[in-house]
Amino acid sequence: MTGVWLADLVLLLHVLFVAALLGGYAAIAAGLLAKRPWARNVWLRGLHLAAALFIGARVWFGIACPLTEVELTLRGASPAPRWADSVLFREVEARRFSVGVTAFVALVCVTFVAAPPQRVSAERAAE
Repeated sequence: MTGVWLADLVLLLHVLFVAALLGGYAAIAAGLLAKRPWARNVWLRGLHLAAALFIGARVWFGIACPLTEVELTLRGASPAPRWADSVLFREVEARRFSVGVTAFVALVCVTFVAAPPQRVSAERAAE
């Protein structure tokens, strides 16, 4: 029973990671359009780019998602919640998933180059 509880915790972390990656891009794009200084924060943008590149490299090299592997190991024979497969794109055919991830990583990279991060003074960050 403890394994299932831990597996659910890993699943929650996985969902939060995906939400941060996708929602983070939406927030950054909206912030850039609204000319908000936080949208060019070096740490925010750098961590977001690193996370996107990590996911891209994992998919491009055919490496299984470590969070999925840990979750499945902990879960054993117990099934995952039904919503997890669609939220984590597990039901998407592998080639389509790879194309989607590649397009997302390209979008993050283009945005990073087109609107590069900048160090922001404390006064500008408060705006």
